[in-house]
Amino acid sequence: MNKLLFPAILIILFSCTLTAQWMQTNGPYGAYITSLCISETNIFAGARPGGVFVSSDDGVSWAYSGLTNEGIYALAAVQGNLFAGAGSDGVFRSTDDGKQWTYAGLVGSEVISFAVRESTLYAGTWGRGVFFSTNRH
Repeated sequence: MNKLLFPAILIILFSCTLTAQWMQTNGPYGAYITSLCISETNIFAGARPGGVFVSSDDGVSWAYSGLTNEGIYALAAVQGNLFAGAGSDGVFRSTDDGKQWTYAGLVGSEVISFAVRESTLYAGTWGRGVFFSTNRH
């Protein structure tokens, strides 16, 4: 009897851990959210179309961050810098939590994903491979 009881308890515990309680934030609405990133106390959402939105209150309210490109496909936070992959517009960088953005390269490369390892930022592109940068200036 004990041999049958242990697998049954294990199945019950396993099925309980797979269940999650999801709740929707209050926006941002009207666009496809293609990426999310957290930096300090802010949540950033990359949207297509629409640009980058920011929430400083856990998603209760959202505002434009200042980068309003047609499509933001990737976001990454690296040591005080915020990076946005803006499709074929390339990569943009903000050093002030998204208030101001500067062009950081890769125009025409269709940047769609980021990965970070230590001080290196990797950018995945649509059809052009992977690029990396250790220069965050």
